Amino acid sequence: MDKEIKKDLINQVDLALKDKRQELLKHITNTIDSRDSDTKSSAGDKFETSREMAQIELNNLEAQLAKVSKQINELQQISINTTERITIGSLVQTNKAMYLIAIPFGKIQNQNATYYVISLASPIGQLLNQKKKGDSIQFNGNNELIINYL
Repeated sequence: MDKEIKKDLINQVDLALKDKRQELLKHITNTIDSRDSDTKSSAGDKFETSREMAQIELNNLEAQLAKVSKQINELQQISINTTERITIGSLVQTNKAMYLIAIPFGKIQNQNATYYVISLASPIGQLLNQKKKGDSIQFNGNNELIINYL
């Protein structure tokens, strides 16, 4: 485990989030165009329902965009420096798994290894918080020993 792996993981998550943001922006533009180009027909209720559904979709997309943008900002604030104890930004290796404590993202592959990108607020993140090498945690009925972190 080295800082280059941590940098790679952060960059990989950052790129995935930026791709998702671009997709959301495209979808928002298409939804706005669709909503605004919908012409009023003789069946007025149908027109209003269609516009309202488009607006609901637009609100949902904008909420997702705000969440992704917030995650990108949080990710960019993460330090790659090692701390005395596990905290946000730590790359943790246990006898069961490897975790990057950053944002809630999920599982990613890097250099033929699986990493779980989790937030400090997640159940396992809370258990790992402020631990150090040699400590162990109890998660889902399993004992996990902290082998290393940086």
